[in-house]
Amino acid sequence: MFGVIDDMLLDMLAAIARRDYEQRRDGQKQGIAVAKAAGKYQGRKADIKRYEAINRMLASGNWAL
Repeated sequence: MFGVIDDMLLDMLAAIARRDYEQRRDGQKQGIAVAKAAGKYQGRKADIKRYEAINRMLASGNWAL
């Protein structure tokens, strides 16, 4: 009996978490759209140092996982 209740509670909490996640993503998209329309949104800048380090590691063959 408790197993069924536990499963139901987990399903309910997962659904609430999913809805919250989707609402935050929608709000973020709306905010980005407003900022783009105002010319204020430029997106994330590329991390050149990180990409250079990755390319050096790949070139040296030091990339094993």
